[in-house]
Amino acid sequence: MPVVRSTRDRGLTLRMVLVMVYLAVVFTAAIVVMVVFLDGWGVLLAAVAVVALTGAWFTSGPRSMRAIGARLVSAETEPVLYGALERMCALSGMPTPKLAVMKAWDPNAFAYGRSPRQAVIVVTRPLIDLLEPHELEAVLAHELAHLAHRDLLVMSIASSPSILLTGLSAMLRDAGRRSAGLIMTAWLFVGVVSLLCFLPVRLLSRYRELCADGAAAALTQRPGSLASALQKITGAITPIPSTDLRSHAVIDTFGIVAAAGQESGGLTSTHPTLDRRMAQLARISSELSRP
Repeated sequence: MPVVRSTRDRGLTLRMVLVMVYLAVVFTAAIVVMVVFLDGWGVLLAAVAVVALTGAWFTSGPRSMRAIGARLVSAETEPVLYGALERMCALSGMPTPKLAVMKAWDPNAFAYGRSPRQAVIVVTRPLIDLLEPHELEAVLAHELAHLAHRDLLVMSIASSPSILLTGLSAMLRDAGRRSAGLIMTAWLFVGVVSLLCFLPVRLLSRYRELCADGAAAALTQRPGSLASALQKITGAITPIPSTDLRSHAVIDTFGIVAAAGQESGGLTSTHPTLDRRMAQLARISSELSRP
């Protein structure tokens, strides 16, 4: 059993199950309401929503990679980075996932995809330049923990309404008068669903980051490396947005730290505070140092 999987706690599993059940109830209720109250239009909107979400689900990986400007790399093109990933995979007993490098203003990293097989670990160029090799390994171990814990599945499903909302917004801009009303109705409906999903998903997001920190510390046996990496990353983040607002949103949801300009630790935050993460890593370090 991979080390990063063995450090997964019951709290994370319980939270993921509860959020998945909640999302299923919300999505089902939304479809029922559309069908009942909007008659024929409701059936059409429900069908369009299901088709759009299905399409977004199966194409979100390649589309998102293109949107954020990330490119796949190999051992030949990025020997240091790829070597660090292979070492962490060897320690954890996990297969080596795809690896990509993204041009951005800020140092960050995230694992993205609907399942471990389709997932890609994305690292920004400033992160590679900022961190020492042992710190880079700790960050990659953190991202591998997300793959082992399979929390990306829940986060990807939870992000589906936002993906659909973005698509409907683009359609609304290009729609004629006849179809604009229908698209606006769908946009408002999906917006309500997104709001209903917002807080439960944020609560899960903060907890999953703490679990990944703990798993990475256990894998590397060097909690201090992850702690110093997190301090460097948060200290180097600037208020300048990434190259694209879509990449800004993806990093805020999946990044090892929140995107520039996003607060951590609040009710609506995707990430716990740095102090809380440092305290957990300090506690793990103390436990590892005991005879």
